[in-house]
Amino acid sequence: MMLDSFGSGRVYYFDPASHEKYKQKLEEQPEFPDVVYLEFEEGFVDEWSAETIAELFSEFGDFFV
Repeated sequence: MMLDSFGSGRVYYFDPASHEKYKQKLEEQPEFPDVVYLEFEEGFVDEWSAETIAELFSEFGDFFV
């Protein structure tokens, strides 16, 4: 049995062995091979909502906060 995260195609297996197999597959072939991770200076975005932060970068493609 598995859960689909909001119709995204990402799944979470309840069976530990199946979940480990899924994680191994993602290590061999990442779901998102071209990912950029951003880290903000401490306190820089404390007052911003996740929506505001996403809007800053949305023109570059999908953005998850």
